[in-house]
Amino acid sequence: MKKITLLLSLVFCFSLNAQVLTENFDALALPAGWSNEYVSATVDWQFGAANQNATVAPRNGAGMAAFWSNNYNGDATRLVTASMDLSGLPSQVLNFYYTQEDWGGDQDQLRVYYKTSAAGAWVEIAAFTADTDPVWTEVNLVLPNPSADYYVAFEGTSGYGRGITIDDVVIDNAPSCLTPGSLSVFATSATTSDLNWVPAGTETDFTYEYGAPGFTVANSEEIGTGSVTANSAPITGLTADTAYEFYVQANCGVDGDSGWAGPFAWTQSDEGDSCGAAYVATLEADCGTATPITLDFTGAPSNISTSCDTFNNYGLWITATTDAAGGLTVNASAAVDMAIYDMCGGTDIQCFGGSIDPSTDVVLSPNTQYYLYFWQEGTASTAMVDICISSYSPAPAPDCAEEPIFPADGAIDIEAIADITLSWTAPSAGPAPTSYNIYSGTTSGALTLLANVAAPTTTYDVPVGAYSTVIYWQVLPVNASTEAAGPCAEWSFTTEDPPPPPANDNACNATMLNIGDASTTANYTNEFATIETGEAGGSCYFGGTPASASVWFSFVAPVSGEVLIATEDTGAGATLDDTQITLYTLANCADLTAGVVEVACDEDDDANIVGDGAGLQANLQVAGLTAGNTYYFVVDGYTTSEGTFDVALSDPTLSVESFENENAFTYFPNPVRNELTLNAQNNIQNVAVYNMLGQEVLRTAPNAIESTIDMNELSQGAYFVKVTIGNVTETIRIIKR
Repeated sequence: MKKITLLLSLVFCFSLNAQVLTENFDALALPAGWSNEYVSATVDWQFGAANQNATVAPRNGAGMAAFWSNNYNGDATRLVTASMDLSGLPSQVLNFYYTQEDWGGDQDQLRVYYKTSAAGAWVEIAAFTADTDPVWTEVNLVLPNPSADYYVAFEGTSGYGRGITIDDVVIDNAPSCLTPGSLSVFATSATTSDLNWVPAGTETDFTYEYGAPGFTVANSEEIGTGSVTANSAPITGLTADTAYEFYVQANCGVDGDSGWAGPFAWTQSDEGDSCGAAYVATLEADCGTATPITLDFTGAPSNISTSCDTFNNYGLWITATTDAAGGLTVNASAAVDMAIYDMCGGTDIQCFGGSIDPSTDVVLSPNTQYYLYFWQEGTASTAMVDICISSYSPAPAPDCAEEPIFPADGAIDIEAIADITLSWTAPSAGPAPTSYNIYSGTTSGALTLLANVAAPTTTYDVPVGAYSTVIYWQVLPVNASTEAAGPCAEWSFTTEDPPPPPANDNACNATMLNIGDASTTANYTNEFATIETGEAGGSCYFGGTPASASVWFSFVAPVSGEVLIATEDTGAGATLDDTQITLYTLANCADLTAGVVEVACDEDDDANIVGDGAGLQANLQVAGLTAGNTYYFVVDGYTTSEGTFDVALSDPTLSVESFENENAFTYFPNPVRNELTLNAQNNIQNVAVYNMLGQEVLRTAPNAIESTIDMNELSQGAYFVKVTIGNVTETIRIIKR
């Protein structure tokens, strides 16, 4: 009996200490029970041996999980674990490693979520939004609210970075003393750095060790060690452009010490390579005789994105402190761009995307330290640029602009699509402005610079491009480079509501056409139309992808069961590009998710461009329709394309039998490329050709039973041909290719 009790005790102890989850992704496939949950777009996590640019390899083993989407769209997908039973277990810790290298300053982001049931709501427990370089970073997170049906999700969000990778995911019982996570290093100079980490719990005492790559922790192999009561430790005596690693553990008193987190590897910044290790500039009295700071852009590191250049920045840093005058003159010996920051890790407060060569004056706060980031484009740069910084006394600030002229503050129903002209009243006192900075946005108090207008002009043409929107704007006068201090007034106006959609915007309101109907003016439009629920787009248009907003037409099939539908972009107003016609039968016009059958589809191509400026056309000829049945067709265009167009509906079989026998004639070919041939039983008296606008473009009087009409000189498109025989005139429709 004692042996059985001992065995049960051993099994129970093992179950308490067994890891709930261990996943290293070495199977190179979605783990069993795991899933992709789409938040935005449909981009799956992948499993392999490299990130987007092959700078990251699996931390251990053959594989890792990776998320990457080739855009700035914010595509987001959650990689979700299988269900886990955490009920009755001690506190659980999620441990994993990740990387998310930026791409020229563009950054993907990782977030971690949990939920306590399959139908429960996701709760975020951590967000990682900064660049890690191609360095694996360890994370330890205590999992809250354990349950019997528990899930963890790793959410990747695209920002055109090099992708997110995760590896070595473990969920295990939390030790008495939790291991820190999210290790990082911030260089404070070329020879000093701050070691940083995030406590996994409430720990406040830590021991750290740093040394050469590959050193063994807690084995007296370190270069330096120390104990701190914060989650950061400053270290000194480093060598620039040299590789190091560090570890950290928590010290929990009676609960002992945690495991060592790390190693975290970094290369110590060379002088100028990072904001913290920036070159230190003094304000020179005369840059003509002073010794400049020479920036060597050969092999400069890929740094940060700036507000005036978001990609492919390869730059170096200088820090300078303003004097009581509050301004800086930055002199450069060659072309270089510049952004100014008031703190490391912040957002630039001024940005100069055009070259500052030979000098630029900037107005800043007095007696304040700033960080100046200089860059050139591309890794192949070999330029050497001398930078000298001197004090600058800004011109006095002008007064505020006094009032808006148009639109008036609070104005409504302002035109939304065409350009409008902003206008304002210049200040009546103070220094005369040399220019005006115009700011705008849709959030009050968060406006961005729209343009700079040279004085004395007090107007600016600007596109609005949004209906039913409140636009905030502000005009700040500028004297030289000194902007009005203000506070200056912020104004607003509201744009007009959008026009209503066309009457035939949906299938149940389709415009009924009769055989022989032909519009020769801009009778129809899909501008402001919407895409109905269930509307998929025709098979001839990128495999059924919905095109632009569509409008609907219907007709009753003729006795012949054959119909020709032709459309032509009139070129009036917006342009309907790549016109598409799709013919359907509908079981229920109010439900496009069921009972919809595509009969035929046509989409124009470049060969159908009409040279007379009338636009693009699509022509759909269908036979075998059931006489007397109602059919529906939609007209739309490429993606968001909207415009006005004509429609012509005809029965191709009537062209032969529409005359009485003595006036019957035939014609061929249709479509025609060169010559149209007419054959009749009696003399053909007159032939007149008209374009879709109703303009006569060709006329002949053959007075013969056979006539050849030369159409070589006519542009591609649709034409009406009026044929007169025995003083009876019949009209046929011809397509010129």
